[in-house]
Amino acid sequence: MTLAAEIDHNGTSPEKLLAPVLSSFWDQPESWTLDTYRRHEGYEGLRKALAMAPDDLIAYVKDSGLRGRGGAGFPTGMKWQFIPQG
Repeated sequence: MTLAAEIDHNGTSPEKLLAPVLSSFWDQPESWTLDTYRRHEGYEGLRKALAMAPDDLIAYVKDSGLRGRGGAGFPTGMKWQFIPQG
């Protein structure tokens, strides 16, 4: 079913249909502001990463199995390990 047909069928707006995909806080007042994002634990991962020692962060990323999006899918933690610390 197309978006237009879904709108006609449900009698709703595109925003109501698409909002859950974009953010679970879509309907919050001033949902687009940085303050609202932070209030809902935005940047929490960044705060944790900045509080970690570089070697601990690299080990954490390596353990996660995160890989690059290039054709080779190179392990991100291993790539970070090549960067001189300090």
